[in-house]
Amino acid sequence: MLKSAIALCFVAATLSAVPARAAEMMCDEASMTKMKTGVMAMTDASKKEMAVKEMDMAKLAMEKKDEKGCISHMEKIQGMM
Repeated sequence: MLKSAIALCFVAATLSAVPARAAEMMCDEASMTKMKTGVMAMTDASKKEMAVKEMDMAKLAMEKKDEKGCISHMEKIQGMM
């Protein structure tokens, strides 16, 4: 019973943290610059190449005022770092 309660609390805490992280992500020039700095510092060449492609797609989405699409690409980049 105690293990079930602990597991339930853990799941609830994990699920509540995910939207908070997504809410912090913004699709603006400052965020793009910060993300680009992180991408350029990557040492894994294949991950860096994929991140650069995602960065380009995020920029295109931002230009089209597609914030949801832009954030999606930026979250993928963040996952590669």
